[in-house]
Amino acid sequence: MATVSLDNIPEWCYSRLNSYSDEEMDSIFSHIYDFDRFWCPVEGTIDLGDRGYLRDPETYTHWMGQPDALPYEYIEDVPCLILLGEPGIGKSLWFRQRQDSLRAKIRNAGNRDLWVDLGSYGQAPDVVEAVFHAEEFISWRHGVHRLHLFLDGFDECLSHVRVLPKRFLTELQKYPVERLCLRLLCRTAEWPKTLEDGLKELWAERYRRDNRSRTTTNEETAVEKPASGPVQSFELTPLRRGDVEKIVKGEGLDPESLLKEIESQGLVPFAIKPQTLAFLLKTYKSHGRFPSTQVELYRQGCRELCREPNLERADARISGEYSTDERLALASRIAAFTIFSNRLSITRYDIPPTEFKDTDIAFGDLLQGTERGSGRDLSVGKNLILETLNTGLFTGRSDNRMGWAHQTYAEFLAAEYLVRNELPVGTIMRLIQHPHDSEGKIPPSLGETASWLSLMEPEVIEALMASDPEILLLKRQERTTAEERHDVRRRLVGALLKLMDEGSLLDHRISRIARLSDLDHPGLADQLRPYIVDSEKNFVVRRVAIALAEENEVSELQHCICDVALNPEDHYLVRKPAVRALLVLGSEEEKARLKPLVFGQSGEDPDDELKGYAFLALWPNHLASQELFDSLGPPNRPNWGSSYQ
Repeated sequence: MATVSLDNIPEWCYSRLNSYSDEEMDSIFSHIYDFDRFWCPVEGTIDLGDRGYLRDPETYTHWMGQPDALPYEYIEDVPCLILLGEPGIGKSLWFRQRQDSLRAKIRNAGNRDLWVDLGSYGQAPDVVEAVFHAEEFISWRHGVHRLHLFLDGFDECLSHVRVLPKRFLTELQKYPVERLCLRLLCRTAEWPKTLEDGLKELWAERYRRDNRSRTTTNEETAVEKPASGPVQSFELTPLRRGDVEKIVKGEGLDPESLLKEIESQGLVPFAIKPQTLAFLLKTYKSHGRFPSTQVELYRQGCRELCREPNLERADARISGEYSTDERLALASRIAAFTIFSNRLSITRYDIPPTEFKDTDIAFGDLLQGTERGSGRDLSVGKNLILETLNTGLFTGRSDNRMGWAHQTYAEFLAAEYLVRNELPVGTIMRLIQHPHDSEGKIPPSLGETASWLSLMEPEVIEALMASDPEILLLKRQERTTAEERHDVRRRLVGALLKLMDEGSLLDHRISRIARLSDLDHPGLADQLRPYIVDSEKNFVVRRVAIALAEENEVSELQHCICDVALNPEDHYLVRKPAVRALLVLGSEEEKARLKPLVFGQSGEDPDDELKGYAFLALWPNHLASQELFDSLGPPNRPNWGSSYQ
């Protein structure tokens, strides 16, 4: 192993290496989280009908199109919360910036809290030590109070500790979960369903058996809580248009003109995510224009983070000897090291080998070879490494280590590194595919990098289309021309429908990781119709076909969807989404056909879902007041949060 001399290392480099903190990263995004965010049950729906932004749940009530977006205070009394979100949606920063207020509320109620970032740990014993041997946890175990346990970075830890779900459940079973409020933060696509099932089984065995959906410390002031059960999963919703306006104004820009430009250029999908919105604004302020693609957006955003972040040092002209592009080139190499070797952090240069962990990249291991940056070959030396680790792409970890400020930066830059070095597609696929999967599936930890590669290298799309098309849903598939874009979407829809019809892909995965409206193309109606009308096909693929029609407003299919909704012989789990889709797709003529559903004249309706959605479609244009009151009655399942409720 190479040794590193400490001679001639600039003072600011290693002082910065020791002091770079999450708080400094928070300051970059400080405007973004100064307003309410909302959570949606994973089986629920959100409405992006406000020009692509989240329709404001504070303005639009349940029956006006935003049924499932809830503020955190409506779900915070659920004993076990699984809090999910796509990369860059802001779940970790939101909690970190509200830690003080949440802690005060918890402690004012006589309870305690424990916050652990699991992303900092790469071995199961370290996780057990940090969580179950923490002083607050031990105090709770021997006390009578309630503990609120917040565990962030579950996905990052899982990529290094594959036994984490099983080990976590094994440890948790030893303790009184009826006094525990557990909050698990994880990326949606990487959340292990087996752990969710295990948590539900654990609470079913150990939690109070009175079927109550909530617990509060003050029953008199408790707010009615949605859904039921002590273990519930929610996803953080995108931003509202008003949220983006506040952020733009806080950056000293004109909200009216800038939002108009964002919307005219089709950049709303980037604006509704805090991380990509921050990139949009940074690059706009630097270049006077918006990036045209996701790849360009992240490339420019990462480049901005490689600039000198300390204004005092920049003013004093103490900004190091390497350019922004040279730091970015080395950051891409470090990203490839960490992503493809499944490593977590980079050690300080003076850590002895005896303290290395399996999840570390040794500082000395980076000191080899050259990298191309700013049109010249760079010898990778200690100063270049230190300057790169000093940028906004990285943040301090425990035990004198550095890690990525956000995992998305590493995933994007690792893909950039492969493409920039012109690796053959066969080599790229061998790097990202699971070595022991005969079908060539991509492991969850490499899914985001694989999806970035699909945007950068067209041949990767072809390889993924054949082996793991689900990965292509993680990013909006952009191409130079509309014809190319529509062709990719057509083939992707076809591949996904085929897999679901064969039973090898479940629809809950699709709904969790993709915006189905990103799959629109001119021939979509002809692709979907055979799946919707054929009752012999797998009900899973038929539900997704109907959802695709709804999300993309394929009105040509409204009549056949209405036929499915009214057919008492068809599958109930297909009829429910069919009626719901008609709220969006249906003409007044098609909606009027749903009248038999409100009177129970078209087959069984055990959950009242057919009746509820039919009411929403028919009232007030197609249902007289007397008909409405005559058809109302107690729900078949009083504790079920159906559309009829």
